[in-house]
Amino acid sequence: MRWAQITVLAPEESTEAVSVALTSAGCAGVAEVTGRPCVVKGFVAPDDDEHSALRSVQEACARLPECGLAAVDQISLDYVDERDWANEWKKHFKPSSSWTRAWLSAPAATPPHASAWWPWSGS
Repeated sequence: MRWAQITVLAPEESTEAVSVALTSAGCAGVAEVTGRPCVVKGFVAPDDDEHSALRSVQEACARLPECGLAAVDQISLDYVDERDWANEWKKHFKPSSSWTRAWLSAPAATPPHASAWWPWSGS
């Protein structure tokens, strides 16, 4: 199954408004990648009208300067094949630590070292 992907290149200050525009246009999910410019992607289900969603996003983004936000750089429509998103994110998620011994990670991951406190290990 192929999903429509609406991609918006936007300044960081406008990404939240762009995410709201994508969601309001009917996108089933939104992903943000920070950078210069930021990339905000909205995914439209195969049974939905992606061209109507695209027009809605274009109209909302055109009004951003009226709200004091920077204009977006580019809006595009592409198509992507469906993936197992429930597991796809795990390929790129790395354990991280904010404390000396506690680590944050996916339940299926292995602790980075033996002395780390792991909520799923029962210790």
